[in-house]
Amino acid sequence: MDMDSVVIEIEESEDLIMSNEFYSTREVARIINVNVAALSHAVWDGRIEPPARSPSGSFLWTRQDIQRASSALRRRADQCGKEYRHGG
Repeated sequence: MDMDSVVIEIEESEDLIMSNEFYSTREVARIINVNVAALSHAVWDGRIEPPARSPSGSFLWTRQDIQRASSALRRRADQCGKEYRHGG
């Protein structure tokens, strides 16, 4: 899967994305079809660059962050010989 197809799939997931500019970790996990814990661990382990944070400390994910996370997790799955399932 190339970056263009990731962008297209994210755009096709509009029903999962709220109309605001930022997305929660839970929303991002649902969009890229991974479990919330796996996404959080990838950030804490340094495999994904941390997105900005809200004043309360929650991650504030942008579309660019979502694309970057999806690509990083796909690369990791490829390295481990696992299938990466993007989307629903």
